[in-house]
Amino acid sequence: MRSYQFVNGPWENSELPTIVKDDPAGGDPHILAVIKRVHNPDALYELCRLANDQVEVTHETGLTPRQLAERCKELEAALESIVDLTKPGQTVNVSQATDIICDVWNAARAAMAKAGGAA
Repeated sequence: MRSYQFVNGPWENSELPTIVKDDPAGGDPHILAVIKRVHNPDALYELCRLANDQVEVTHETGLTPRQLAERCKELEAALESIVDLTKPGQTVNVSQATDIICDVWNAARAAMAKAGGAA
C-alpha cells in the first residue's frame, strides 16, 4: 500500500521539505517533490493524509471515493423507494402484505444490481 508523507525539514535524503511515497518493495522512500518554501505545513500534512485515505479506500474497495459516493446515493434512493412502499400504521391483509414484501424484495435486488452488488 502506498503511503504519502510530508517531511518538513532536513532528513537523510534531502535538506529541504519533501513529499515522499513509500517504496512498495520496502526500499528507501521515493521522493515526489522537494519544496523550497512551505507556507502552510499543516495544510500539506492534511493533503498527504487525505491522499493516504483515498489510496486506502480505493485499495480496499476497488472503487474511488467518488464512485463510492455515487453508489451511496443510488442505494439511498433505492431505500427511499422501498420505504415509500410501506406506510406507518398501514393495515393490510395477507395478500397485500405478500405483494408489499415482494415489491420491497424486488426493489432491493434491483438497487443492489445497479450499485454493483450481488443481485
